Amino acid sequence: MLKASSSSSLPPPSSSLPSSPSLPLSPPPPWVELPLDITANILQRLRTIEILENAQRVCTSWWKASHDPTVWRVVDLRNDDVDAKTPRMLENMCRIAVHRSPGQLLKINIENFGSRDLLNYIAERYNRSSLNQLI
Repeated sequence: MLKASSSSSLPPPSSSLPSSPSLPLSPPPPWVELPLDITANILQRLRTIEILENAQRVCTSWWKASHDPTVWRVVDLRNDDVDAKTPRMLENMCRIAVHRSPGQLLKINIENFGSRDLLNYIAERYNRSSLNQLI
C-alpha cells in the first residue's frame, strides 16, 4: 500500500487550479456517417504516403475508403520529402497503391526511385492503353 508523502511538491487534485467557465462541447464530426464516395473524395486530395501511413488508420470507414480504386487514380510517390522514405519502403507503397487501383490508375510518379522489378509489376497489371501517363 502506498501512502502520499506530506512533502510532495504536487498540489492536491482539487487545489487552487483556476476554474474556467463551462463551454458546451460540440460533438465530434460524424466521419463514420459520411458516404463512402465522399470519404474517398477526401482521400484523393491527400498524397499517397499520407493515405498509406496515416489516413487509412483514422477509422474503419476511412480504411474502407482507402481501398476504393478511385482513390488510386493518381499515385504520387516522389521521393523529395525531408524525411524521405527508403527506396524499398516507397516501392512497397507503390505496389500497394497499384494493387488497390485495378483499372483506375491514370498517372503514377515514381521519380527518384524504382526498379525494373517494380516497373514489371506495374506493367503486368495494366496494359499500355490503361496507363495514360507514366512519369
